[in-house]
Amino acid sequence: MLTDNDVCCQAPSQVAVLCLVCRDISSGLHYGIHTCESCKAFFKRSVRRENQGQAPSACRSSGDCPVTWQRKTGCQACRFAKCLAAGMRREAVRPDQTRGGRRSAPTSSSYDERMKQFDGLDFFNRGRENVDTV
Repeated sequence: MLTDNDVCCQAPSQVAVLCLVCRDISSGLHYGIHTCESCKAFFKRSVRRENQGQAPSACRSSGDCPVTWQRKTGCQACRFAKCLAAGMRREAVRPDQTRGGRRSAPTSSSYDERMKQFDGLDFFNRGRENVDTV
């Protein structure tokens, strides 16, 4: 749920949602939460490295380094922890390089399967039985 602290005004008619990780301007929903492009890419790289067996980086400090839009490149361990704490989902990162998401175009086979439900229906004339034609 977004709060007043998660939105800022860009112009009188525009409202921008902030990234829940670094508080920069969000570019949309990525891996389950509103994030900026750099936090989206960082999270994807970190999860893929983790899946390839690379050890995650460790914090050189006490584990509570500030992650802001000015200092988001400082500590990778704290930034990744903040991504997870904000609600980013590891399982949403694709293991391969395939593109697309919820709104990607359907493949022809899935499109054909969905269209089979309309076979035999007079789709355009439904509900027009009582309309007089000239």
